[in-house]
Amino acid sequence: MGGEKTFTLFLQTRFRQLLVPYVCFFIIILVVSLLQKPDFDYITTIYNGPPPAIWFLLDLFIVEILFWIVNRINSNTYFHIINIFIVLFIGRWFEISNISFPYCLSSIPVCYVFYGLGFLSRQFDFITSYQDIDRKKTFVYAITQLFIVMLYVIITKNHTDLMFNHIELRGYITAFLGTSGIVGLSVIIQSESNKMGRLLRWIGQNSISFIGLNCLLIGICDIIIKPYMPSFSVYKGIQFIITISVCALFALFANRYIPFMVGKIYK
Repeated sequence: MGGEKTFTLFLQTRFRQLLVPYVCFFIIILVVSLLQKPDFDYITTIYNGPPPAIWFLLDLFIVEILFWIVNRINSNTYFHIINIFIVLFIGRWFEISNISFPYCLSSIPVCYVFYGLGFLSRQFDFITSYQDIDRKKTFVYAITQLFIVMLYVIITKNHTDLMFNHIELRGYITAFLGTSGIVGLSVIIQSESNKMGRLLRWIGQNSISFIGLNCLLIGICDIIIKPYMPSFSVYKGIQFIITISVCALFALFANRYIPFMVGKIYK
């Protein structure tokens, strides 16, 4: 009975945090798209899934439920590692066989692999603890990892599309290196500056607001502002300022007045 209550609570929490924002932003994007383009094919969009930015929320919801069940069956680290490799094989089979599902569900194996790696990485001190950190080594490791990823992208011009499960095996490695590099830099920033650390945590806690509105705002800027810009670089700078500012203001507004839209509850 206790396990059932725990799972029910977990399911309710993830439903509120992931599926409610998913549906809210999906509806907003559909409405704005229809206003921008009256001939917008909303029927196909509803069937195939949402535009970029929020697609992963549904996948993450399913992955977290699956991982909770697997972890309940066996929480052994080696069991999880073997399970991750099995799911990795399934994801590669999906990609090689061009197997796809509506709502980007074919990317569930990819999401499961990275979620599992993130779960296992909590065992490392450089992620879970900011005390006794060797900042110089962490900085060197982080910069090196990001530099490798940058070189990989520049040299191979490889396009990795997690949304449609278009990711090669080397793509997993570079994505993991890039993620580890970003985590390493964030750890250093939080250990060096309390204010910057709070800012990073606030952005992380409000990532749904930034991700959900980002692509929508870029599309609006392309229509309203881009035609009047003297150069592409100037436009991208103005676009960046607008999107970051509006997303930040929306996060503040949503946290206070419509928290359900960003996966939170009224306080």
